[in-house]
Amino acid sequence: AAGKIVMRRPSRLKITYDGVPALNLITTPIWLHVDQPAERLVTRYPISETPLSLILAEPVSLRPAGYETVVTERVGGITQIAIHKESGEGAGRLTLEFTTSPFQLRRWIVEDVAGIQTSVTLQNMVFGLPVANAEFRLPNYPKR
Repeated sequence: AAGKIVMRRPSRLKITYDGVPALNLITTPIWLHVDQPAERLVTRYPISETPLSLILAEPVSLRPAGYETVVTERVGGITQIAIHKESGEGAGRLTLEFTTSPFQLRRWIVEDVAGIQTSVTLQNMVFGLPVANAEFRLPNYPKR
């Protein structure tokens, strides 16, 4: 699915998927909120239990304690950095792909402990723009 990513470091990320059904991922310093607008439902997970916590941390560490980090240079000027943890808080794998010239994040792949992979390719990036708090506001659906 295509979509839009807005990030304000540290800890703030919103991914809006344009697919059917629509899906929004919104982070706070503590939670990853999964917003399903068609169902008017928001589910939350502790951000510390997801590999996303690694790129939202302050400061970012590509060799965090308790994780295994493997760096691989691939043909075509791509460097992959895979950060992996088998179990416990933050378990899963986060693979970051950077172009080497210029050195820039172009894609990340998150694999959860169940083996489900989500790949995000970054295109048309814009840096340095202010992002209002309202961008990360959660919907206020009525209680079920």
